Amino acid sequence: MIGNNIKNILYEQHKTQVWLSKQCGVTKSCISRIISGKAQPSLKLLAKISEALSVDVCQIIQRGYHWKMEWKEVNPEQDDWERQIDIVAYYGSVTIGSIVYCGKEIGWQSVIDGHMESMEAETPEDAKKEMIDILDNHCIEQINYYKELKESLGGLTE
Repeated sequence: MIGNNIKNILYEQHKTQVWLSKQCGVTKSCISRIISGKAQPSLKLLAKISEALSVDVCQIIQRGYHWKMEWKEVNPEQDDWERQIDIVAYYGSVTIGSIVYCGKEIGWQSVIDGHMESMEAETPEDAKKEMIDILDNHCIEQINYYKELKESLGGLTE
């Protein structure tokens, strides 16, 4: 589905896989594998594709559905946070994670599933980019966890 959506957007914009691969800093083969459905892009690459095509990530993921993902500045949940920016998926308003600024001494922190981690970012824009990488790694870890769990449960039923 993602590959087909990218293919359709490229067609509508009169752009090529070669053009997209150059914009994203990957090989044409990489883009071709995604478009053919043989591979799935990482969140980081998906963000690059979205930026290159000037479309929302959600248009690539589920084209035709009316949901989107966006950054939303909200009132900080804790007193020691100066700023809080949530990344929210609007298909039922689910907050995926947050970046919070805890002042100059501590800096930016990522918050996913209640776990807070330090970030290297110094600006909100850098924190957003870093958060995409963190979410990408988080998703991979979750997928691997569930694969391992499924395998271990499979061994119990044999």
